[in-house]
Amino acid sequence: MANKAVSKRSGNKPAANKSKKESITPEKNKSRKISQGDAVKKHYHDIAFRLKMTKMALLIFLVGFILIGIITNPSELSIDSLSHLLRYIDIQNSEKTQLFEFNIDMEDEARIEYYRDNIVVLKRNKLDIYDLNGKRIFSHTLTYSMPVLEISDKYVLAFDSGSNKMQIFNSFSRLYEYKNEYNEVNPIYGAKITDKGNIVYISSEKGYKSVVTVMNSGFKEIYRCGFGDKYVFDADIDEDAKRLAVAAFSGSNGDFLGEILLYDTETDENYEKRIVTEGEIPLIVEFNKAGFFSIFENSLKIFDADYEKLEDYNFSHKRLEHFCFTSELAAAVLSEKTLGNEKNILIFNYSGELIYSQIINTDIINIKFSQDSGVLYFLTRKGIYRIDMQEKNFELLTAEYDDTSHKIIYADDENIFVSGHAKINIINIANIED
Repeated sequence: MANKAVSKRSGNKPAANKSKKESITPEKNKSRKISQGDAVKKHYHDIAFRLKMTKMALLIFLVGFILIGIITNPSELSIDSLSHLLRYIDIQNSEKTQLFEFNIDMEDEARIEYYRDNIVVLKRNKLDIYDLNGKRIFSHTLTYSMPVLEISDKYVLAFDSGSNKMQIFNSFSRLYEYKNEYNEVNPIYGAKITDKGNIVYISSEKGYKSVVTVMNSGFKEIYRCGFGDKYVFDADIDEDAKRLAVAAFSGSNGDFLGEILLYDTETDENYEKRIVTEGEIPLIVEFNKAGFFSIFENSLKIFDADYEKLEDYNFSHKRLEHFCFTSELAAAVLSEKTLGNEKNILIFNYSGELIYSQIINTDIINIKFSQDSGVLYFLTRKGIYRIDMQEKNFELLTAEYDDTSHKIIYADDENIFVSGHAKINIINIANIED
């Protein structure tokens, strides 16, 4: 029993008077506090040890279970069954970064993204995953000519634009590889993946200029539509893969007809709605929390849940330099097509309202919303700027970062991750504000 006092008597020493209180000196009191502190430390150390042993026991049990399954059912073992099992095994780094920067293996054509407390780097010959302290935790060899990287909360999707190569990973293994019987004539031109792991990709097949395919998070095809007379520029699905938006165009005799086609993937019927724009091609389409955002050659258009137009903002002979979407906001940076260094920053909400507009005189390299969409960050040669969505003011955050930096990978309440030529810069926001 803790804190139970035990007294001892020896020889013929008289017993202490029980009515007299024991005198506690400062030295004894200090000793008692130290012993209590040691007890608390030991208590939490024991808890941590038990948790560690529990994790180890679960890992041993899982490995043993797999080995028993392989030994007792060798005929059931296949690549598909192993991929199905590995889908649920993922290494999620819980440690926060302890560095201000770390080196990574990069090349000119590399693509880099943030994935579940890790950094993913896709090159033409390899996909690498690093934890936030620069340790490489996964690597996979591949052969790409034009690598493209897409990230969700669940998976990493990599494909080689213009070829028939597409693969899906978690931080532990490769889970899926795209294969079909027309490998020579079925190149992939675009792909996206939702946070729930549903996938849409654009390809072509014999007899079709473009084909759009939707897969669920188990990598099973659930919907497909082919276009014999249209080229598809972009396609997107909502989180549950129930709605599909396709941005396409067709042309004849020098005239172009742009179209956005909306589908219900749970029915076999044709499109639900067709939005036509003459002489302007839709380039990007992306669902938001209600409807969808779309980028055209000369405008930004916003639609509601019924696919009715809420906003049609014409760029007015300006060039779109950067854009960034979240489920609630759309940001665009426009510049003059003629001489001049002025940049026009625009931010819209999903209801089509222009909630911020400002002209600045500096080159913008990249833009990125924070994880909660509360801040929009700008990477420039003069420093990193930000717009707080509540304060609505454009301000310099810091000018201290690598001069080769070209992309904001991720930002939350504590850190901003910026990729340079061969390193990751980690900017601690709290230290700057203090």
